Order: sequence, then C-alpha cells, then structure tokens
Amino acid sequence: RAHCRHLRQFLPGIHLYSAPTPQACLETASMLSQLNEIHACYPDQKRPLNRHRSYAKTPNDSYYGRQWYLENRDPITAQRIGPDLNVRAAWPYARGEGVTVAIVDDGVDVNHPDLRDAGLGQAHFNFASGSANGLPRASFHSHGTAVAGLAIARGYNGVGMSGTAPRAQLASWVIFDTDDTSVGALQLADMFLFANDQVSIQNHSWGNGLPEQFGPTLIESTAISNAVYRAREGRGIVMVRAGGNNRERDFAHAGNGDTNDDAYASHPGAINVAALNRTGRAASYSNPGASLLLAAPGGEQGSSLFTTDRPGRLGFTTLAESSDLLAYSFDQSDFFGTSAAAPQIAGLCALLLSTRPLLGVRDIQQILLLSSKQHDPLDPDLNPNGAGLLVSHNTGFGLPDAGKAAHLATRWIPGPGVERFSYQSTQTLAIPDDALSVKITGIDVPANLALIPAAPSQDPFVGSPSKALPIHHAGRALTAIESDLSGRAALIQRGQTLFRDKIERAADANASFVILYNNVDGDRRVRPGGTYYSPIPSVFISQNAGTALALALETNPTLRAAISYQPATHTFAVTQSLRLEHVGLRIKANHGRRGDLQITLRSPQGTVSDLQRVNHDDSAGPVDWTYWSTHHFFESSAGDWTVSVLDMALGNEGEILEIELILHGVSQPDSDRDGLNDEWERRHFGHLGASPHDDPDKDGD
Repeated sequence: RAHCRHLRQFLPGIHLYSAPTPQACLETASMLSQLNEIHACYPDQKRPLNRHRSYAKTPNDSYYGRQWYLENRDPITAQRIGPDLNVRAAWPYARGEGVTVAIVDDGVDVNHPDLRDAGLGQAHFNFASGSANGLPRASFHSHGTAVAGLAIARGYNGVGMSGTAPRAQLASWVIFDTDDTSVGALQLADMFLFANDQVSIQNHSWGNGLPEQFGPTLIESTAISNAVYRAREGRGIVMVRAGGNNRERDFAHAGNGDTNDDAYASHPGAINVAALNRTGRAASYSNPGASLLLAAPGGEQGSSLFTTDRPGRLGFTTLAESSDLLAYSFDQSDFFGTSAAAPQIAGLCALLLSTRPLLGVRDIQQILLLSSKQHDPLDPDLNPNGAGLLVSHNTGFGLPDAGKAAHLATRWIPGPGVERFSYQSTQTLAIPDDALSVKITGIDVPANLALIPAAPSQDPFVGSPSKALPIHHAGRALTAIESDLSGRAALIQRGQTLFRDKIERAADANASFVILYNNVDGDRRVRPGGTYYSPIPSVFISQNAGTALALALETNPTLRAAISYQPATHTFAVTQSLRLEHVGLRIKANHGRRGDLQITLRSPQGTVSDLQRVNHDDSAGPVDWTYWSTHHFFESSAGDWTVSVLDMALGNEGEILEIELILHGVSQPDSDRDGLNDEWERRHFGHLGASPHDDPDKDGD
C-alpha cells in the first residue's frame, strides 16, 4: 500500500516493509496474505525470551553474602573456597514453587519479614494446644524460627536472606508445650498424618539426646509408615531428620551419640542428615551412624549459620550492628547443629518436588545420594561400598550439589516398587566378655602379657584384627617420632598432650597401629576421647600392663603385638538378588550393659556397617532393636552377610537371643553379584566383567 515503505530484500522472495502505525501494519499484512503469490505475511514483533543460565541471578537479599552454606565462593575471583549446596545452580530449574514444607518444632514467627509471605494461608497447627496457630508460645521458643529460615526464607525480596527453597510455602507445626515438654504419642501420630494433602515435606530438627535407645511408639510407627509409604497417592511424605548433636562431650570423655540409637531418625523412609563445618568435615558434635544418608553445613560454636530469628531478646541474637540484624541469628549466636543442617536438605527436597512433583520418597533419596560429594578426603572412615559409592559413618554419602540434583530430577525415571525380604535366627549365641585385647607373641613371653585386655578408641578400625608386628616404645610421643616405624606397632604412654596428637605422630612415623597405656590408676582402662579421625587404629591398655610391656621390650626384641578380638558371630546366606537400598538388623539380646557392645554387619562385598559403637548407655540390651544402614545402597544382596557382636568392657556377660536381617531393594538379574543389572552391563559393555569401581569413560567419576 502507498503508506508502507519497502525497506530491503532479506532473502530472495522475502521482503521487509515498514508501516507508519501498528494499525497500518496489521491492515497491510491482512491484505497481502489474501494474494495467491504471497505464502505468508505477518508483522515483526518482540517476544518474551529468557537467557539460559547455569546459575540463577544472585539474590538481592541484604545478607545473602553471609550465607556461605548456600554459596561458598571468593567474592572477587568467584572460585569455590569450601563446601556449599550450590543452590544457584538449582534455582533455574525451580525455587520451591507449589511445595509446602512443615517445620515441626517449637513454633515459627510467621510474622517475620522473610517468612510472612511463605506462611500466608498455610496449614499451621499447635498440637499441644489443639489450635490452628503456629506461633511460638514461650519466650524461649526460638528454635523453629531459625530452622524455618534455612529452608524457605523468601529470597529475591530485598530483605535479609534467602532459604534453600526461596519460593516454597511454610506450615508451622508446634509439638513443644510452654514448659518445653513434647506432646504425647497420640498427638505426634496425628502430626505425622496432618494435612498430607497440602504438605509434601516435613522437617524434624529434634530427636533423642540421651544415651538410651529411643523411638516411636506403635501408634506413631503406624502413622509414620502411612505417611512415608502411602501419602501423596503412594509417593510418600518426605521426612527430613537431624542426625543429633551428641558425638562428643569433650576430649577427655568419649562421645555417646549414634544416629541408630534414635529410631525416628534412622527410619528407612526418612532422610537422616549429619552436619558439616566450613572445612567439609563432620562438625564436632554431629552424631556418626550407619543410618546417615547425607550431610549439610551445620556450623560450629562461635560460627553459627545466618538465619531468621525472633526479634530482640526473644531470639538467639541479642547484639547486632544494625537494628534489622536483630531479626537474624549469625556468627556468635548459639544456633548451630544438625538442626541447622536438616532444613537445608528439606529446602532442597522442595526444589526437587517443584521440578518434578511426581517424585516419590525413594526417588528423592536416590537423587540426593547420587548427586552428593564427600568434602573430607582425610576422613579415615571414608570408603567405597560394593557399588563404588563413597560413604562414611560421619557424613553418609556427603553433601548434595543442588544443581546436579535438580538436573538429575528432570531426567529421573522412577523404578519399580521396593521389595522386602528378611532372614531370621533364633539360635542363642554367647557374647564373650571383655573380648578386645592385645595379643603378645614371641620368645619367652611373660604369662601376664600373653593377652592384655584393651579398651577401644573411637576410630572405625576396631573390630578388624591386625597382623602381629614388632613393637616400638615411643615414650609419651610429645614430639615427632624420629624412628621409621614401618611395619611396627607403637607403644605410647598417656599424658601431657592429646591422644589424637600421639596417634598422629605415630602415623607420621609410618606405624601400623598404636597401643596407648595409662599413666595412672594401675589396672584401669579408659576409652580415649577425641580419636574419631585418627589415621591409624589404636587401643588402650592399663598402666600396669603398659609398664610391664615397656620393660619386657628392653630385653626381648622378639615380642610382637596384634589387636585381637573374640566376637559372637552369625552368618546369613542370602540367595535373593536385590539391588539394595536400606538394610536393617534386628537384635534381641540379654546383656547387662548395652554400652559395652559393638555391633557390625559385613555385606558379601565386604562393606562394613557399624550399627552400634561402645557408648555410655548403662541399661541392659539391646532388648529388641532394629538398626538401619544406608551403606549398602545399590550393592547386590546375594551372598554371605556376617553379624558380629563384640563386648569391649569387663563385668557384664550376656547372649544373643534373636537376629533378623532385613533387606530392602529391587529384584534384578545379577549373576556376577556386582550390583549391576546383567542386561544393562551387556548392553553398555558387551560383557559382565565391568565393576562398579571401574571408570570406563575416564571422567574421574
């Protein structure tokens, strides 16, 4: 038309025109499209496009820079300087939209500026008062508010901080009364099943803090099973649980915490979480345990995580450099622990469900463990299981990478339903008393030194007998040991410095193991504290035995030492071929002191689960307790499973009455018992010779 101007020929047969007004443009396009020789005619227009980024834009929240646990990078070079969740790599996929997380705690300040929008119109409930009010009821109830911020604080709102899932919704469920006691079993059972049509994730930053074993009642267990196996149309409610903060009281006394002593946390339908410090090592308080699945940052005393807080003296923070910081906990505040680690994983679960709402509990567990990485290569407990996955009793499968988890969720194909098999023995087995010792061999061994009773340290090596080796007496090992102790055992006296320092000096001198002996108290033995991360095994013997051994070495160089033990054992021959997930061991014993016993389970692939370590529980047992392990994930079930029960203290005898091995997994053809599906191996490798530990594509993973 006359009022349209020809601009240029774009390509042969394609011409561009300009019109003076949008209306003229539309009229011209309509007219030209009616002509037979015109194949298409349409106006040029702007369309909404998004730039595809590997990372979401940095949040504009005032204190996001203090949240090292979400993004631990140098502010100038952007290089990673420590462990973090890498959440900005997950936020392009989802930010928690459409997912509600229940914070089961002492109440949440839903009026907090970083929590208000997340809590609007949600299923809040106080199970102590029976009211639809999720606010804290006591002035000292600030724990839930701090927990909530780490999971779902509103991000990108220019205020404060961001949670792991900054667009998820919050339901505050109160289970602690004004006197700080928890509600009863019936109310807890109601809580586990509450609002399951609205809430997909429950965060439980509470659990057992005592030496005794502790777990849900029958009615609670039934409610938990219904929640994790039947809710959400069979996909299950995701339950995230703190692993506990009782690893160690101080360096002079051994710790007593283990995640398997809390049946709420160790439940195979839950995600049991350890805490890391800024170095990537398990935090000093974080309970070890075979039931741990993952770890997340938890902080240390004096290095609290930045999170939401009740204002002023109602919260953890009472001093701050600006008034708005009084609504947040950080640095010197007292909020740290596995209570802080768990909600970050709960938030990550919200990201995964926001990405793929149809994922089930087992899908979430497997996505998280497969996207996790270990950040403490010096952890002596860190070992590959039979499926080639690095796992530790300190950190589970490690810290998830949120970006990898979200990407994996987009491609995840849910597998078949879980199958459960069990093997049971009612054969009574005597548990030998005080069965850990140092065995001395050689020429003319004094009778009082042939078998020296010993106490265990906290390292993961006790339970595996050592070779008989020559002994070097290193005194107190207050400085570096100059001698080369390769192929030798080091005898070291207690005193003047920490046990761990003495053991590390022996390890630096290439010793194979250490025999510590007391410097006081005659025949008394103690369990050395602070030895969780000792690089080599160690045991502790009495002052009298150590002094006598040191004197004998002066005149008898033929003496050899070996760590010896005499456990009660039972082996189950398993014929079913499952690709394993969780493995349980139920034990019923008649023993005067549960805390004297170490209980381990060895799989056909050689992976050892430490189900119970020596601890401070003076009660009898285990009376009838089921321990759970994640360490056998994706291993093959077929073969011999060996249970060992070792008594490590004098004075309490007992016997095993019943043992039951419980296997959860998925059936698959696996004739070579390597945990890999035979059909998958043949399709990808053309043979069954591949091992889970191989790296055929040479990518280092």
